[in-house]
Amino acid sequence: MNEEARKQMVAFYQRRNYTPDRVAENILKAIHRNRAVAPISPEAWVLYILKRLSPGLLAWINRTMEEQGRKRVERAAPQIGR
Repeated sequence: MNEEARKQMVAFYQRRNYTPDRVAENILKAIHRNRAVAPISPEAWVLYILKRLSPGLLAWINRTMEEQGRKRVERAAPQIGR
């Protein structure tokens, strides 16, 4: 992950009030409850549940999103060299 992507991810979670302290608190709760997985954000919970209910559907979604991302990069690549 490059530095710019990392900064964007940190800013995204800061805007949503997912501070390191809040994440740590949720991880400690999961440990106390003997849970192996500790999704923190609502998006993480949705993906966790989706993976449990329909792993094939989630795999298809991931493949589709990866292909779309690859196409965006390929379209942007010629512009980068200008």
